[in-house]
Amino acid sequence: MSCFLSSTRENNCMHRFFVSPTDIHQNLVLLENDQADQVTKVLRLNINDKIIILDNSGWEYEVMIKGITKKKVTGEITSKTFAAINKPIHTSLYISPLKKDNFELILQKCTELGIDTFVPIVCTRTIVNFDNWESKYPRYAKIIQEASEQSTRPIKAVINPAVVFENAILSLPRPSINLIAWEKEKINHIQRTLVDLKNDRSFSQVSIFIGPEGGFTAEEILLASAQGVKTVSLGQRILRSETAAIAACSILIAILESR
Repeated sequence: MSCFLSSTRENNCMHRFFVSPTDIHQNLVLLENDQADQVTKVLRLNINDKIIILDNSGWEYEVMIKGITKKKVTGEITSKTFAAINKPIHTSLYISPLKKDNFELILQKCTELGIDTFVPIVCTRTIVNFDNWESKYPRYAKIIQEASEQSTRPIKAVINPAVVFENAILSLPRPSINLIAWEKEKINHIQRTLVDLKNDRSFSQVSIFIGPEGGFTAEEILLASAQGVKTVSLGQRILRSETAAIAACSILIAILESR
C-alpha cells in the first residue's frame, strides 16, 4: 500500500484489516485464518508491529501485535478513533455483470473510488450465465473488503443481489438522482449534468447505470427515461463497459466530494 497520498496521517501507512465486532474483546483483537496468514506470511509483520483494525461501523483501532501462532494473531488496542466520514450522498453503481476479470476489476476500482453499493442488473443483452451466481458472492465480498482496506475506507462497500433491469428501475429510491450512460446521448455529458445538480440539497442518493457489452436496448432506455432516469454521455468515444463504469464513477465521486 502506497503512503504517497496519505502522508498527513501516520496510521494511513499501516496495514488495515476489517474484522467482525465479535473479534474485538475489550482491548484485545483476534485475526484468524486468511488474515493471520496475510499478517505473518505475506506482510511478515512481527510482535510489536502496529496495524489498523476496522469494525465496519466507522471506528478505527490502532493495534500492536502481541501474539502470533500458526493461524491466529492477537493484538492490543492502543488507541481508538471514529473515522467515518459523514457522507451526505449515497452512491450506487448498477452494472450488468461482465466476464469474470472485468467485473472483478469494476468492483475493485470503484470501491477504491468510493462507491457505496453495487447492484448487478440483468439486461436484455447481458451475456453472463446466472447459474450459481450466488456462489460468487463470497469472492466478490472479499475483493470489495480488500479494496476498502487498501483505500483506507472506514466502512466497506456492499454488493446487493442481482436484479432484473426493469425491477431495478421501478424500485429506485426517492428522492435521488439517477443517471444511465448511453452512447447515443449527445447533449447531456455526465460531468455537466452532475455539476448542474450538485448544489441541489433535496436528494441524498445518486445512482449510475452501466450496461452490458452490447449496451442498453432502446426499450430499456425508454423505460428508464419514463421513470425519470437521465441519459448521460461519457464523451465522444465508445467505451468498453468496464472502462465506462470506472470513468463514470471517477467523475461522479470527484464532483460529489467537491460539494
